[in-house]
Amino acid sequence: MKNRYSKTWTTIASLAGVVGLGLATAALSLAEPGPAPRVANSANLLAEPLGQGRSGGALVLDPIGPVAPDPDPDPEPKPEPEPEPVDTDKVIVLKPDQSPESIDADGRFTGSATFESWGDRLEKVVLVIAGRTLDQDGIVVPGASVTAGLDVAGLSLLSKKREESEAVTCRRRPCFEPDPNMFPTVTGFSDKFGQYRLQLTYYARSDAGRNAWLQATRGGYTPCRLDQVELGSDVREDLDLTMGKASSITGRVVDERMMPISGVVVYAYCDMTSGQATTAEDGTFIINDIGAGDVYLCCYSETYLWEGDGGLQLKVRGGETSRLSSDIQLMTRTTASLDLRMLGEETGDWINGTIEFRDSEGMVVHTVWFDCAKDEAACHVKAALDYLPTGSWDMRVFASGNKHWKGELRVCTNANMQNDLGTVYLNETDEVPPDIIQPCLEKCCG
Repeated sequence: MKNRYSKTWTTIASLAGVVGLGLATAALSLAEPGPAPRVANSANLLAEPLGQGRSGGALVLDPIGPVAPDPDPDPEPKPEPEPEPVDTDKVIVLKPDQSPESIDADGRFTGSATFESWGDRLEKVVLVIAGRTLDQDGIVVPGASVTAGLDVAGLSLLSKKREESEAVTCRRRPCFEPDPNMFPTVTGFSDKFGQYRLQLTYYARSDAGRNAWLQATRGGYTPCRLDQVELGSDVREDLDLTMGKASSITGRVVDERMMPISGVVVYAYCDMTSGQATTAEDGTFIINDIGAGDVYLCCYSETYLWEGDGGLQLKVRGGETSRLSSDIQLMTRTTASLDLRMLGEETGDWINGTIEFRDSEGMVVHTVWFDCAKDEAACHVKAALDYLPTGSWDMRVFASGNKHWKGELRVCTNANMQNDLGTVYLNETDEVPPDIIQPCLEKCCG
């Protein structure tokens, strides 16, 4: 009995030793790192269903591994930049479609101009002129062109040095070429709210006045002009410019037989505005953009003449079209055409002179001044003999080119007709033609 129990305990101890050896071996195998698994084609493996390998067996993936960095990480938020301080010396000229909120005292304008110094001992002046453009009812007018300039009389005078070096003496008056920097002007616009703000930088004497003129223009309105505006300080922001609504004038021009005349130029004049139009085939005309108030009409034609005072005055209302109650009647002009031929050499390309019509007693009844280009053959002159009655006259022609010339011819003229007086031959003379304008030979005076 004792031997049987001994064998049993011996067997149990042997089994326990085998189990302990196996557990130790397993622990050593787990502690040693094995070679990394080799993946031949990771793309294909990832494309296959999860849990299936290339041989159809189970695919064991290591859940723990290195994490690759994101190639496109979210950018870090940048702090908002602080607003730059406004440089009041920097001029920003706005465009007409920009917001009026930008027009302020911080260097933003709807127009700016800078002029250089034109002389010695001059000081720099910066003027700011601002206001609104309005119509006659006080409604703002956007998109108007606004121009401001300084009064020349109160700004500067020519220096003696300039007078001596650049003056060109003509027959009656000296001519000057003033420096453009002496007459500063600036042009801008009014924005969509009718506001304008102009800056003008120039140089002037310290004792020069600051009187200015301003003008606003826009299509469909009559211009507004302010003269002798006293600026006082460097900033003037209360100069509103009021423009009236434009008007139109229409009518018809006929001759003494009440037939329509085409090609007649009709002029209209009033305060601050003027206009013109040419009559059509039916004699009608229309003149636009004329200001309200008293308007004066007159006509010009080489063939026709307005009798009497030669004009018409009417009153026009703003924003309306005024139609003349009656036609403008013209009469045929008395005209004369003649050719001048010099009996000698005349090298000048331009001839000017006078034509006198004398009666039987030698009294001058009519005088015509002319100037014309000379070709190889002769000078062709066409002159108007307005109000010269029908009759016979002693015609005397005086001409001046590089030489003086004179000729006489007995002619007959008919009133209200075109008279062809033929050819007048001129001889060289020492007699100075009367009332001939002597040209400025050194330099053209403007």
